[in-house]
Formats: sequence, C-alpha cells, structure tokens
Amino acid sequence: MDIHCVTSKWNKSIYDPYVNLLRTQTEAMSAILGGTDSLTVEPYDIVFRNPDEFSERIARNQQLILKEEAYFDKVADPGAGSYYIENLTNQIAENSWKLFLEIEDKGGFLSCLESGWIQRKLSESASGRISDIRSVKRSC
Repeated sequence: MDIHCVTSKWNKSIYDPYVNLLRTQTEAMSAILGGTDSLTVEPYDIVFRNPDEFSERIARNQQLILKEEAYFDKVADPGAGSYYIENLTNQIAENSWKLFLEIEDKGGFLSCLESGWIQRKLSESASGRISDIRSVKRSC
C-alpha cells in the first residue's frame, strides 16, 4: 500500500497566516515520521485566498528542507528509537485496546453504533478538540 498525505486545511488561521507555516511544517514532519510514501504541503494561505507563486514556492521548499537539511530521506525510519514517539505509540495502543474492550463489553461495534454510543464518543472527542484549539491549548 502506498500512503499519500496532504497537510490539513481545517486548523489553519486566517488571522495569523504565518503561523500556518509552522503548522504545515510540523504536519509534514509528522507525516514523514509516520511513514508516508508521498506528501503534499498545502500553501500557508490556501484557506483565505488563492495561493500565489510565493506561497506555493514556500510550500515546496518546506518539503525540501526536511529532505535536504534534516536528511529525512537518508534514513529508513527517522523516528526509530525515539523515546517520545515510542511512548506516544504505546499510549495510543493502550488506549485503543481499552476502547476496543469497552466496545466489546457493550455488545460489539454494531450494537454500539445502533445505540448511538459511537456517535456520542466521536462528538465528544471533536468538541473537546475544537474547544482546545479555540483556547489555544493545541494547534490541531
């Protein structure tokens, strides 16, 4: 399977567009660390106007910085051995397993879907994330 990633639009700012450069760069880096095969970095101003030649050039250069200056193309797994990434991966696996067991205890996926439990959990998660972004606790 080939994985292609595109930087997000939904978390970009129209009030401080230059912060979008930081957001797209960390998204691009995360995609590479996550093992993407190809990547599109959206221009920093795409959410509030048609990108111009300058913003498109910056988007291309962001990828080149990761390749040519951070040498992400020179190692098979740039995140290998990173305590931070390994710890986050372990936390995701543990929390996913807990959620899986909770769904099983409630009668399985179909039962949870029919009862609206899954929709409520997704809604709670989305609301919390949006609230965090509005209060500047997190950027995406």
